[in-house]
Amino acid sequence: LGVPVARWAVAADRAEALAAARRIGYPVVVKAISPGLVHKSEAKAIELDLASEAEVARACDALSHRFAAAGLAVSGFFVQEMAQSGHETIFGVSTDPRFGPVLMFGLGGKYVEVFRDVVFGITPLAPSEASEIVRRIRGVKLLEGVRGDAPADIALLEMVLLKLAWLVQHFPEIVELDVNPFLAAAAPAAGEPAASKAVDVRVRVQPTTT
Repeated sequence: LGVPVARWAVAADRAEALAAARRIGYPVVVKAISPGLVHKSEAKAIELDLASEAEVARACDALSHRFAAAGLAVSGFFVQEMAQSGHETIFGVSTDPRFGPVLMFGLGGKYVEVFRDVVFGITPLAPSEASEIVRRIRGVKLLEGVRGDAPADIALLEMVLLKLAWLVQHFPEIVELDVNPFLAAAAPAAGEPAASKAVDVRVRVQPTTT
């Protein structure tokens, strides 16, 4: 869809994780892959800001031992670019039996359920509605820039909302989707790639009836 994401690779074992980290470039994040694992931070399934092969190797071993001690299996590792700037925001989709796909945007990260600073909209979504949703959250001033901070790329946030609205309209088997966090950074200079990036995504699908 053209939504910017942090560079990533799936590795079956420690050797593949080391090779993936070299391709992606340091620093990286390593996440454990385990059946049924959804909220990785709560399960201590993430090792952050790894700056060398030795640190990645230790992280893989630590995750494997941690899960083995809990009686769980690690089936692989998710190696990802360490995104280091931007405000944590969340995009979400759920399916309402009356209204169909319902979109959500707000401040995200692991405290999203604490702050509950989110706004909802329904599809089809017009550009003006996407703009209104982004600007209606209570924390919009953080995105606009405070105390000398550069404003976040709000136009990109609106674009992501519109792209997700298109996605769920055209693929009704998507019944739930969370992009959290999406790091909302400053708009890039001309010719530069977007600094804003999705760093974690969860999608639930189910077969559609004909």
